[in-house]
Amino acid sequence: MTSNTVDDLLTSGDEPFAVIERLADAIRNEGDARLSDEDRERLVQDLYEGPRKCQCCINWVNEIPADVDINTVEADECIHPIIVRKRVMPTEVKGKMRVAIHSLEVCNPEVRKVLFEVFKGYDNLTPEVKYLVFKAPFRQFFWRWERFEKAVEDEQNEVVKAVLLQIRSIVKADLAEAFAVSAELVPHGIITFKHLWILFPPGEIVYDSDDRTTEYGCYYTVTSSALALHDPFYYEIIGCAVDYDGYRFGYRTHFLGVSSFKGTRKIAGLTAIPERFVRDGDIVRQKCIERGKRFQELVGKKYMAYLPDERDRKLAGADSSKQLERRIILDVIGHPRRRNAGLGYLGPVDKLGHYTTLITQAPVETVPPGGHRPLRTEEDIRLNRRRGRGARYEDSYSDDDYEVRPARPLSPRPHHPQSIPLPRRRRSVSSVSSVESECAESRSSRPRHWSLTNQL
Repeated sequence: MTSNTVDDLLTSGDEPFAVIERLADAIRNEGDARLSDEDRERLVQDLYEGPRKCQCCINWVNEIPADVDINTVEADECIHPIIVRKRVMPTEVKGKMRVAIHSLEVCNPEVRKVLFEVFKGYDNLTPEVKYLVFKAPFRQFFWRWERFEKAVEDEQNEVVKAVLLQIRSIVKADLAEAFAVSAELVPHGIITFKHLWILFPPGEIVYDSDDRTTEYGCYYTVTSSALALHDPFYYEIIGCAVDYDGYRFGYRTHFLGVSSFKGTRKIAGLTAIPERFVRDGDIVRQKCIERGKRFQELVGKKYMAYLPDERDRKLAGADSSKQLERRIILDVIGHPRRRNAGLGYLGPVDKLGHYTTLITQAPVETVPPGGHRPLRTEEDIRLNRRRGRGARYEDSYSDDDYEVRPARPLSPRPHHPQSIPLPRRRRSVSSVSSVESECAESRSSRPRHWSLTNQL
């Protein structure tokens, strides 16, 4: 896509999000994102999600599902360097289905060798393992796109380069919207919640602007980031920073995050800010470095003088005139809080991992521990409902974090009576005689060891 095309789209008078959609469509229709059908048929094998055979695994088949309207692709007996697995997903239109890429497996050893260099440092990749699978959405390619482009351009082997170009076309079409947002919104310092992941690749240095413990916040190195499992409206960032536990320096894990928001928001106003978007970033960085050096100088047991500053005098209030120079001991190990709670585990400084959770070297089609779980029959579902366990969805997926699961039906609320009878001991005095007669009748059947719950 040329710059003139982008300028035409940006000056067409459309709304900002309409411009992003048009930019995404233009990226999908680029020449380098669409290769010939002959090359695709020769290099890529498409597998589709078929009828379920068990509750735990996806049944991958060569045949296209009957209720999906796409071009027919016949199965090929040859070994393909790329295997693309696609899932059948529901759409907003009732009865209509669509296919979405689940994963891309690289089978060619020479291509794997090139990609190992591109994604070196991610997900503990081991070149000696013969499996390499990239899961959708392909954020890992977006974060290493320049390195990937250079690897494709520098490749001398024509066969390997053809496979890399095919991977490039598949991935770029899937990331078209992200490229459009990166080209239009991010340079202007704004972002949407849906595309927050663009700002936080593993290894990015972020600033925690929500830290209120010091005058300046803290910088962290991102090890991984994703939507929180317990809350899909919260983007969780796992970062590491150097700390001291009384014996040695090391990396401590910290959890940062950004709550969901509508529309766009300024990147500099987020609670976790990439380093390049921090206001007065050079000054803040220098202050944090000076604070870190001072912290390093105070490591160990130190006997020092402490002179209260203006902030301490304000906190002291009326007694500020009585504050004089104090003598203190700095001792991390001997501090009572250190002995009671501890300072936690510190990881080695030279072993900081970066994880995307979207690259795996495990075979896709493997038997889960304990074997396959058979599909539930209609009789099993009927028995579960009769036992009050609610409806079970045997066609609910189990291993994807970006699919829509059906909601569990809510049971009706129990009927609460208008008046609740009081326990026997709390009745009015006028009903004492009736209570005594009831107790006399039930005394013969009352157990000898009368528990508190029975008395109430």
